[in-house]
Amino acid sequence: MNPEFIDGMSWEMAEVYGAITDQILINLSRYFKYYKPGETVPKSSFEYQANMLAQMGQVNKETVRIISGGLKDADGALQNAMTQAIIDAVSKAQPELLDAVKKGILQPAGIPVVAPEQMRAFQLYYKQAADKLNLVNTVMLESTKSAYQQTVSDVVAEIELAERINATYSALDIAAGETVTGVSSWNQALQHATKRMADRGITGFIDHAGHRWSAEAYAAMDIRTTMANTARAAVWETNQNFGNDLYSVSYHNGARPLCYPYQNKVVSSTDNARTVADLDGNEVEVIAQSATSYGQPAGLFGINCKHYPTPFIPGVSIIRGEPQDPEENQKTYEESQQQRGLERKIREQKRDLLMMREQGASPDAIKAQREKIRETSTEIDDFCEATGRARRRNREGVYTKREFPDADKYDVTKFEHQQRDIINNYFGGGGAQSGYTFGEMQPKQPITPQPIPNMTPQIPAQSVPSAQNTQPEPQEARRSETGHKLIKRLEAQKIERRYVQRYTEQPSEQMIIAKLAGADKTKGSCSSVALAYAGNKIGLDVTDYRGGMSQYAFSSFGNIKDICRLDGIQGKIVNGYNDFTNAHNLLKEVQEGKEYYFTAGKHAAIVRKSQTGIEYLEMQSGWRENTWYELTDYELKRRFGCQKSHTTYGMKMETSEVLFDIESARGNADFAELMEFINTATDQQRKGVGGGER
Repeated sequence: MNPEFIDGMSWEMAEVYGAITDQILINLSRYFKYYKPGETVPKSSFEYQANMLAQMGQVNKETVRIISGGLKDADGALQNAMTQAIIDAVSKAQPELLDAVKKGILQPAGIPVVAPEQMRAFQLYYKQAADKLNLVNTVMLESTKSAYQQTVSDVVAEIELAERINATYSALDIAAGETVTGVSSWNQALQHATKRMADRGITGFIDHAGHRWSAEAYAAMDIRTTMANTARAAVWETNQNFGNDLYSVSYHNGARPLCYPYQNKVVSSTDNARTVADLDGNEVEVIAQSATSYGQPAGLFGINCKHYPTPFIPGVSIIRGEPQDPEENQKTYEESQQQRGLERKIREQKRDLLMMREQGASPDAIKAQREKIRETSTEIDDFCEATGRARRRNREGVYTKREFPDADKYDVTKFEHQQRDIINNYFGGGGAQSGYTFGEMQPKQPITPQPIPNMTPQIPAQSVPSAQNTQPEPQEARRSETGHKLIKRLEAQKIERRYVQRYTEQPSEQMIIAKLAGADKTKGSCSSVALAYAGNKIGLDVTDYRGGMSQYAFSSFGNIKDICRLDGIQGKIVNGYNDFTNAHNLLKEVQEGKEYYFTAGKHAAIVRKSQTGIEYLEMQSGWRENTWYELTDYELKRRFGCQKSHTTYGMKMETSEVLFDIESARGNADFAELMEFINTATDQQRKGVGGGER
């Protein structure tokens, strides 16, 4: 795994997003041109506002054109980057493993050219990255609209203030001069408003904590993390296929605080802490992976982490090099962050200069802006000279046109043949199992200005013939009369049944969310998608967003309450007039470490208890990330539609809310059979463009 390649490729791709953002801001500035001396200005702020808002449609069209034009090669570039990350990682991980096979230390049965696990990791990480980049594109479009409207409002606010001052002067019979009607007043308002627009920038992503990311920063983080995760998965799976669980952690100067303690350490991916010997016979302590900072966003192999694993084979491998001194490491890290800040500063100044030119700024203003750029350039030179760091001018420029790296740069077929030959040489022919090809690993999912989560990651399930020509396998005897009646009721509604397979390997929570979540295009599948999540968590390969009668049936409170009453299901139903009171009473039952199906008001979701409080799982959004969010009274009102009372024809109505532990559904034959009425073919899922929270 080559962190320099990953870092370089991620920045090369992210710069495209930076160029798009700069191009959007420069394009917006054309709508806020300065008035020339003697030119007629608007008669009032109201006239100006009406004229500017009338151009919103054109602004939107131009923004879509800029985003779409800049991202036309994004899909191929992303897949190319991930493929090369795998090729690089496997090529570097294999030699020592193959040497251990030759020496008889490792004895694997056979090695696939591209393992099924690598294929699954590739598809999962690709889908996650593509979905997030799609979301960035949508947020950029919405942010541009907001930026334009806010800038118009800022101009109007400043002119309205001047109008009020002018009215006061007129009432006092004092000459107001050029306060409102003059060109300089309007140009001053335009200058202030567009400077605020440039300072705010264009938002590319809003995270769980409400922080706003620029499109470039988020794309760089997402692509870098995706490439690194793909490469690490390739190393771990290759290591595992050879029957080895140990890896050493790389080291580099300026490591993050949560990563630094584990540099050059040997870690067990199976949590088998022990002592082993290296090539020279020296004792090496093995750390359990769960004892590291692995799994934390800023921890080992977390977001933006540059560390990588290398297989460590007892008796064969040796740890080389020493990590930087802790104080020197912290100093290097802080200096790298200072340099990034200076690079952002000069880029923004250069972009502001281009915007000023588009607006028709005066020669004096242009000259003053150039002087700011020269001062910052000198500041960067002084910083680099004082710290010994190299100046990276490629990160200081403003480019209104950037292209993605060539998507056809790497000959993956040649690599596959080389892999097969290498493995067969060590295993005496026939050792290289067929596995998959990189062509099969690469799904096609367009990255566009709208979220299109239309690809479901392939999670291995039991091999069975097509559901279209297969009769469902015999079910266990139904354990409850309630389940029998409920299933008969669904059959009477002629809801199609689709056979549900059981996983041979349980997918992670992250994989299940990636598989199920998306912008809802049905009339509201919150309940059925929450039940589908429950099914996946207990080992059933269920997909939702079918809509129609299936969605309607599993939105029915009568049916939901019957599911809660199935034998063995541990749940609770409460009745009352106040949705908030009902919800609070149910949520008191939620225990840490468990997940629950939960209804309140007009919505259903999965809930859990974390260290910070109760959280709910969003799986229907098209404008924010589908993940866990804090469940507050505000969210009960906004997202769940809870009310303090319900009345019909002046009479107070009682409502019911449901909570049940999804783990208690494991092994329940009735629940498993009910999933057949939810299960949906991937190409028939009604989610994506035009959908949203329901």
